Amino acid sequence: MGGFEKWFAAKIHANGEALALRNLERQGYQTFCPRITKHVTHARRTLRKQVPLFPGYLFINIDVTTVRWKPVDSTPGISSLVKFGGRPAPLPEGLVEALIASVSPDGDIQPHWPAPALGDEVRVVGGIFDDWIGKVVALPDAERITLLISVAERATRLTLPSGRTVPASRTETAA
Repeated sequence: MGGFEKWFAAKIHANGEALALRNLERQGYQTFCPRITKHVTHARRTLRKQVPLFPGYLFINIDVTTVRWKPVDSTPGISSLVKFGGRPAPLPEGLVEALIASVSPDGDIQPHWPAPALGDEVRVVGGIFDDWIGKVVALPDAERITLLISVAERATRLTLPSGRTVPASRTETAA
């Protein structure tokens, strides 16, 4: 990557992921849509299926100082770039690069830390609870984790994909 390129999140239309990725790549943009394998039950059979880690979103690398970003919003499959104040909101530096580095040969995101256990303190990565710390109180299945977090001086349960957590002691790259 060059000097001013940053990763941004783009909201995609329902079931528009493949269309959005194909059209963005045709336009010369670098894209990334992290995936995890999920066990899905259908017709009394359990199947393994790759699904987006962040359903409804993909990542796009843009140098906003030299590349026009507004055409991204009208790309088939894309709803819009995630913006604050009318300008695209860059993702924290190193976040997407770390996800890309975590892709296994089969295309899944593989964490570089041990799976959390009951009682562990973990930090949430991404989403509206980004950087919040909670205690693991349940492990409903292989893909989900339930945390007890403190919201407005009240303990609240939060269930999210286990891949969206890191050990609380782990320090992230400072921006």
